[in-house]
Amino acid sequence: MSVSISRNGVEIDGKVLPLISGEAHYWRHERKDWAAVLDGVVEMGFKFICTYIPWSVHEIEKGRFDFGDTDPRKDVGAFVDMAGERGLFVLVRPGPHINSELTFFGYPERILRREELLMRTSSDTPAIIPAPPRFFPAPSYASEDFYSEVAVYFDALRPILEPRTHPNGPIVGVQADNEMSFFFRTSPFDVDYSAPAIGLFRRFLRDKYEGEIDALNRAHRSNHKDFDRVMPPRRYEPCEMSALPWHFDWCAFKEFYLYYGIKRIADMLRARGLSEAFFFHNFPGGQSSSPFHIPMTETAVDAAGIDLYESRKNYPLIRDSVRLAAGTSRLPFSPEFGSGIWPWWKPLFLKDQEFATRAALMNGLKAVNFYMIADRDRWYGAPMARDGSARPSRFRFYANLNRFIRDTRFNEFSMRNDVLLLSVREYERFEQIVSLAHPVEAGLLGGVPRDWLTDPKPPAGMREPVGMLYRRQWRAMMMGFTQAGFPPALADSSVDLYVLDKFPVVAAPSFEFMSMALQRNLLVYALKGGVLVLGPRIPVFDEKMRRDTKFTSHMHEPVGYRDRMQVGGMIFERVDLFNPKRPFLSEGQDVCSYISPTEKGSIIHLGFMFQDYTGYDRSPGLAAIMKRIAAVAGLKARYTSSDPLIETALHERGPDRLLFVANPTGEPRSAAVSLGDNETLSDADTGELAAGPAAKINLPEYSVRIFNIHGAAAAKV
Repeated sequence: MSVSISRNGVEIDGKVLPLISGEAHYWRHERKDWAAVLDGVVEMGFKFICTYIPWSVHEIEKGRFDFGDTDPRKDVGAFVDMAGERGLFVLVRPGPHINSELTFFGYPERILRREELLMRTSSDTPAIIPAPPRFFPAPSYASEDFYSEVAVYFDALRPILEPRTHPNGPIVGVQADNEMSFFFRTSPFDVDYSAPAIGLFRRFLRDKYEGEIDALNRAHRSNHKDFDRVMPPRRYEPCEMSALPWHFDWCAFKEFYLYYGIKRIADMLRARGLSEAFFFHNFPGGQSSSPFHIPMTETAVDAAGIDLYESRKNYPLIRDSVRLAAGTSRLPFSPEFGSGIWPWWKPLFLKDQEFATRAALMNGLKAVNFYMIADRDRWYGAPMARDGSARPSRFRFYANLNRFIRDTRFNEFSMRNDVLLLSVREYERFEQIVSLAHPVEAGLLGGVPRDWLTDPKPPAGMREPVGMLYRRQWRAMMMGFTQAGFPPALADSSVDLYVLDKFPVVAAPSFEFMSMALQRNLLVYALKGGVLVLGPRIPVFDEKMRRDTKFTSHMHEPVGYRDRMQVGGMIFERVDLFNPKRPFLSEGQDVCSYISPTEKGSIIHLGFMFQDYTGYDRSPGLAAIMKRIAAVAGLKARYTSSDPLIETALHERGPDRLLFVANPTGEPRSAAVSLGDNETLSDADTGELAAGPAAKINLPEYSVRIFNIHGAAAAKV
């Protein structure tokens, strides 16, 4: 009798179920309405239901709790039992942080009055969270006293949750804390500078440098007597390139800090009888990879997912967030996917929910918890009202979605990606370090690209402003491969080498520094037969800003430089020129890109910066470059659209194939989608047929259509 996760969902006693869940909060509904809410969940086709268990709702005073003795709405045990009686599996989220639009995010107010438990800013003030309806100071997850307080609450939960956990009850999943993100204050020099956090930072450094203070001093160019005297940076000021490792270690620590908090909470819950369930965590969506670290987090919990509350107008964010999770996590999971919205945020209409859901499935999402499945205080737009009565159009959408996933066994399909585009962690750390938006997280500033808000001057000794250029190069690679017909998978650069080996082409923006671990993985990948795409620079420094590179024998030194250069109608910037044996891109005698053969593969060096692409742009020249790169790996695009703004994605399960076709623009569009010999398409919703070799597809504004592919190589799903 066991519970585990796989790429395709949750395995319960040997049977894999797609993890499609809806969220309902027992204490926010009259107890007499629980049955109607749960019956509606079953009627829509869900097999899982999820709920928070808020500390502040249940605590009367320290050590005294109401779990239904006084207020019947708080009887979480009875709610779980009722769900189990209906055949539902239950996911519980006991916090201690839950947000959930609750005042104080679910912490008892008394906790926030204890100043020694609080997170502190770089100015040594309590870190205030500006969350309606009442701002509050945030607790520090480095504080041992904080964990002692949490333990009292978890001890009270144990006799309720342990006997209801699989195999004895319906609880199969547990979330450890919630949206661990320094309470959305992710600017590197904002928080946490409390004494316990600084102590944890020193412990982190001691472990990283194996207790050798001399090793730290060499890396930081410092002269500390011992680790207890090391202080964190509190701001970024223009500095020598050699001073950056100190800042990088602080950013790495902040990633560790989040992992540490998640692991502490998960271990506390496992120790209280919940170890038979699978554990998960949810990071806020739409954020840079740092300080979030899915691979590290998944050493503490079974799956780390991302929350998404996006409108139909934010397709690039949906696509990129989901693909990064799909390429990095064990189970591409959104533990909170907007089904309605809280009233002080931008509205989400049914059209937003329909488009965002289909777009997420198109780009690799395999598991989802729809938040919320029934309206409640401080929430509107769910498929059921507070009393469990259906809102017909929304209710029908989720019922049809569950039917589609069940009938197609969609959780068993995999998105076809031949190209992997890496998000390079050290460049994203650097982008945050040099942000001009401090202390505000740049991603919160109205959709302005983060790189537009970085210091344009590089540190002394560094050739160019990597923080300003990295994401620009990444966007161009993403757009180019997509419009070339090779929608890339995305992954964190800290993934293992075996992940790279799955792809014929791996691309990564690269500059003059790169960690030795990543250099090593990329070179080994190319030596083993992969096509590796780097640029604009080949790294010559490691993460400690010491001259060291793995690529010396495979690359060419520049012989010239141009600020701008036109090649085949494309304008390149910051262009290095080379004299290689195998030119790849050139104009006359000026070569700005070349191919360097390796033992079994090759490295393509793009020695220039692409222009900036931030919207829905057509760039035939950019797509042509990426097609040439794909051709080096012997790849040929399939199911491409005649309109480069229409995106397609192929999902496969053995001989069965599904084709997603998306129009992410605000106007209706038509496109011809190329098919193979004797192939036809049938719309999965309407049954409408479209024949090849160029099937004409009509798409309303902001829409995603799903087709079965029929033909010699495809059986009907």
